[in-house]
Amino acid sequence: MKSPASILLLLVISARLFAQDVSTAEISDSMRTHTLTEVQIYQKRFHSQEERMAFEKLKRNTVKVYPYVMMAVEIHEQMKEDISDLNRKREKKKYVNEKEKELRERFEKEIRDMTLTQGDILIKLINRETGNNCYQIVKDMKGPVTAFFWNLAGKMYDHNLKEKYKPEENADLELVLKMIGNGQLQVKPIQ
Repeated sequence: MKSPASILLLLVISARLFAQDVSTAEISDSMRTHTLTEVQIYQKRFHSQEERMAFEKLKRNTVKVYPYVMMAVEIHEQMKEDISDLNRKREKKKYVNEKEKELRERFEKEIRDMTLTQGDILIKLINRETGNNCYQIVKDMKGPVTAFFWNLAGKMYDHNLKEKYKPEENADLELVLKMIGNGQLQVKPIQ
């Protein structure tokens, strides 16, 4: 059996053999760091299962419609800019008609396949994002008579194109938009 003194001596000797010379060793205590962006989590309290289901339906519909809203806002801004560059009324009318034909060919099927609820969300969000109701947008682009008929057609499906968007009356929709904005809900781009 070995004595405790011999074990201690063995430990001291082995420690000296593996010790580093502090004067020649590099001392490194760096750590890899990453800056994370702030994430806000939004959630809603539900009082019933029906309320939860209605909110989930609103989320699904908004996620489906949102890319079309952003595309519509972008196209609207581009058209306003292009029209301001045109001098004659005839040129403006021709440009708007050509753009309308192009948009119909590209989006008519998808827009027609939307549900009434999705159409209502589309109208509200276009109003919210542009600051103008859909009636005013059509009136500016196509004239008051066309806007009147489109509003009449919308009323057949319980849509009012003249209605102004009121965030306080659409709190759930605003919450869904915040969730989209912070990345909590993923929106697929239009193909």
